[in-house]
Amino acid sequence: MCVMASHKRRVLPRRGKKEQLSEPGNTTTNQKKRIEKRRRKLFSTLFTEKRIQRRNWAIAVWDVDRREAIVKVPKGKIFQTVGYFEASKQYLDPLEVLFLVDIGVLELQVNGIRASVQFAYQLAVEAGIDWNSFLVYAHLRRLGFVVRKSHCEQLVCSVSFSVWKPGTWKRHDVRNPLFYCIVCSFLDRPLIWEQVQMVCEYLSPVAVRIATVERSAVTFFDCCDGSSTSKVEISSINAMC
Repeated sequence: MCVMASHKRRVLPRRGKKEQLSEPGNTTTNQKKRIEKRRRKLFSTLFTEKRIQRRNWAIAVWDVDRREAIVKVPKGKIFQTVGYFEASKQYLDPLEVLFLVDIGVLELQVNGIRASVQFAYQLAVEAGIDWNSFLVYAHLRRLGFVVRKSHCEQLVCSVSFSVWKPGTWKRHDVRNPLFYCIVCSFLDRPLIWEQVQMVCEYLSPVAVRIATVERSAVTFFDCCDGSSTSKVEISSINAMC
């Protein structure tokens, strides 16, 4: 749960000379003590609550019926590239809400009470978001890309996102994205290369990339240039699914 900031901040221990270079048995008693001290400090820092200043929060109210959030107080440029407007109100879908809460820029209110990060995750799950899609969305967003849900569901392979370079997407002047993104898990059924080719031809000249998720790790494969490398990469995905 995000709480208000305090003046005291914990930082990770500074990196220095390695206390142990080869065999564990070669360390002295003093070296073992220093290693253990750094390890304890590392874990205590990692488990510290994330603290942010409340005045920097944007505010949104959760709409139980729509399972979306209505932005009441937008703050920051990121709100220029998220959500949609309807009747002069800006709405955020559950995936966007969860990402903004997770990075600490949005205060989500439910029935007048500030929701914790854990409760925001619960709302997103109840709203039916796909976890793999969220991981890919969050990964691309943290890299600075503008990511919007795609509307290409009629294709043989469902395209999840349209992705633009930073600063190239405008709400009232939407142009072709940098690439489209198909999300799949290593546990999903293998993608069929012929179907992927059909999607690439339909969406040409915009590139199509496949984002695979395995244990929260996201990997991208470019599948539109028709080169042998791309086919090998797609085949490797099929073999590992």
